[in-house]
Amino acid sequence: MCREKAAGMGLGHELRDVGGRTFQGIASRKEPDTAFKPSSRPLESNWPTVVFECGVSESLKRLTVDSRWWLDNSAGGVKIVLLFSISKAARSIHIEKWEMLTVQNPHATPANPHPFVTRPTKIHEVDIAGPVALAP
Repeated sequence: MCREKAAGMGLGHELRDVGGRTFQGIASRKEPDTAFKPSSRPLESNWPTVVFECGVSESLKRLTVDSRWWLDNSAGGVKIVLLFSISKAARSIHIEKWEMLTVQNPHATPANPHPFVTRPTKIHEVDIAGPVALAP
């Protein structure tokens, strides 16, 4: 769907799908459910810019750990992580957008005087629940 939208904007060749690739982090490796990066970053070592993590059976807590992994391990390469937590039983979808954000350091001390820290932060969340009405 992302590639089709990009093509509709005349950017079809500007977006590369890297969803099947494994990325090496600091102490572990991970493969995204889906991920994209600009074609201007063609090297295999280039991290994706946008990562999608989806889970039907995975808990939201597990998906949150995944989002933090991508942002913490990519050295700024990953800009956005989108989480999709799907519950068949509740007929609901929970979506979260995560980014690195510079915030006030809650642990600033004279020994660690840095007033700000950059860390993975949930920026937005949306809940979709109930039956889906389809257009005729």
